Amino acid sequence: MTREDKLVLVALYRAFEEKKDTHPIYNYFLQQEKVDEFLRILIRLEQMGFVTTPTNAWTYVNSLPYDVVMSAVIITYMGKQVARKILRQARERSN
Repeated sequence: MTREDKLVLVALYRAFEEKKDTHPIYNYFLQQEKVDEFLRILIRLEQMGFVTTPTNAWTYVNSLPYDVVMSAVIITYMGKQVARKILRQARERSN
């Protein structure tokens, strides 16, 4: 898992745990002009079983807006566990 994969997974975890909007994650990549990289990250996370996205959400990718996909992303139980582990390791390193 790449550093960016971990960052997106943790950001999704925090957004879902705090019941916040996930669009700022998408907007960050949009501002960096890295939307394609963001979509690749989501696909990798989905392939690893950390997030799930309804198939019909991906049909909007070709017609924009990409944030339709962002609205549909759901973090899985396994994704939550991995995000917690990443956060715990980060805390341990900072201590």
